[in-house]
Amino acid sequence: MSWWCPYPYTSLSSDTLGNYALCCEAKPSPHHCNDMSLKDFDNSGYMKKVRRIFKSSDPRSFPEIKHACVNCIKKEEQGGISKRLRGIDHYNKRAEKNKTNYMLELKLIGNICNYACLMCAPKSSSKIAEEEGLNYPKYFDLSKDWWKDFDDIAWEYNVIKFSGGEPFMSPTFKKIIQRLEDIGHTDVKIKFNTNGSGPAKIMRKMLKTFSHVSVNFSIDAWGKRNEVIRKHSTWEFTQERLFGYSSLCYDHSNFRFGIHPCVSILNVGYLHEFENLFNFLPKSKNQEFSISNTLYTPEEYNIYHLPSKVKDYYLEKNDKFFKSDMCNRPEGTINLLKEKSIKKFTFERLKKQVPNWKEWYPEFIEYD
Repeated sequence: MSWWCPYPYTSLSSDTLGNYALCCEAKPSPHHCNDMSLKDFDNSGYMKKVRRIFKSSDPRSFPEIKHACVNCIKKEEQGGISKRLRGIDHYNKRAEKNKTNYMLELKLIGNICNYACLMCAPKSSSKIAEEEGLNYPKYFDLSKDWWKDFDDIAWEYNVIKFSGGEPFMSPTFKKIIQRLEDIGHTDVKIKFNTNGSGPAKIMRKMLKTFSHVSVNFSIDAWGKRNEVIRKHSTWEFTQERLFGYSSLCYDHSNFRFGIHPCVSILNVGYLHEFENLFNFLPKSKNQEFSISNTLYTPEEYNIYHLPSKVKDYYLEKNDKFFKSDMCNRPEGTINLLKEKSIKKFTFERLKKQVPNWKEWYPEFIEYD
């Protein structure tokens, strides 16, 4: 099978607007959490059809997959490593051990967030929605029927992953965590992304309750540049929380701590500055730094579209870091920096969002 993907067979997902999807990067399906339970979506005609399509020689020739999986299709065309490719790699490694992860990826905790990151969108950040005068639901009041079905179907999954929005700010996130504890499904692996702004007491309770908790800490640059990219954050607070989360690795063997920047034109030239991170954080085998998460949209921040001259400059600046033991899975970023874009480089969005852009990105001045 030339373009197979494990996610339609091993996971269920939803976006921040409550739409069900094939995975957290797929376009929404026609079904919504207010109209259908997780179990009914899993058994829906839509899912059955998608699974049949993925058994064909080229699923990308079908309109359903062209629409739903456009992010992976385009990222792979540009030379990047998509969620599909990462999923296959993970699936194969688990299969070698006769194990399979069955995962719920829930973004229906909502878009509630206290940051307005430059590459983010209103549907994923209530702060951006507020600043743009848009009315998106910050979180959902899920029906009693949805919760009843969740109590049953949760047992079929050994991984539940949350993203949003900022999970710690979401009442739905807290309710799902409590629900899992109430029904006794505490051997499930809990994974979530966070900007670190949530209360520490919830984190400590989770580590006492669940057999495995994995956190991806959202940070995109070392130092004040992170404040530029992650609007409304402060570097002092970010450092404090980075150290606090990292320290949990010593006290809790069931804790995994990941730092996975969202690689975009906003930070790709400065990834080598993360070398400072390894001098700052306590050393732990339960800690990982990876740059496998390359941004596809918005296109203005996709590193594929950088001018060749800038790409070569960034490859040279980061070369030592990319080759070091500190940096995991740099292949996708390197591939995108080596590819030649046919699209003219424009950075109007950057100029609008970062008024003092010349100070932070002097390499773009000649393209203004």
